[in-house]
Amino acid sequence: MLSRLRQLGSLWRSTPNSGTIALRPSAAYAMPMKQFHDETLADHAAANAVIETAWRVLGMVKSEVTRVQPTDLTLTQMRSLGFLIEKPGASLSELAEDLGLQMPTTSKVVEEMVQKRWVVRDVVPDNRRKLALNVTAKGRKAVEKAAEPAMTRVRELLAQLSAKDLKTVERAMSILRPLVTPANLRDRSETNAA
Repeated sequence: MLSRLRQLGSLWRSTPNSGTIALRPSAAYAMPMKQFHDETLADHAAANAVIETAWRVLGMVKSEVTRVQPTDLTLTQMRSLGFLIEKPGASLSELAEDLGLQMPTTSKVVEEMVQKRWVVRDVVPDNRRKLALNVTAKGRKAVEKAAEPAMTRVRELLAQLSAKDLKTVERAMSILRPLVTPANLRDRSETNAA
């Protein structure tokens, strides 16, 4: 449940900005360019559909979390806890990278969660200068409680679909999920940095 929310947040954060290049191919290149253009349009349509849907789902999640149950858990804290649940012992820099925030901002978010006893900082035994971040039972409970209104709303929306359409949604999510894992996103950022 939580990793799906976080993956959606990671999905929309990791997609590069797309631009268009206007080309005027000669007659010899017209057919290959038309085929390339048609394929590119199809790729853009799929990417646009995923991004538009992800934005709407995230907006609904945020709205439901704050509307139904006002809490002191922010969306950034919710995403942080989701990441740390999925990757226990992560470092501050790993969390900052996942959130797309600067280290000082991430440090402040973590400090607030430590003060609320949602997260603990543990010294890494073989590297005493490094701290590992871990979610406490209280942190897990806070994020599950905050996510429940959104999960209820998503269940209500999905209940409107036919069994066939519901299977299609499940299949689409199972295809997309591996593409937006932290490892895949990290590989892409490392490739871009090179």
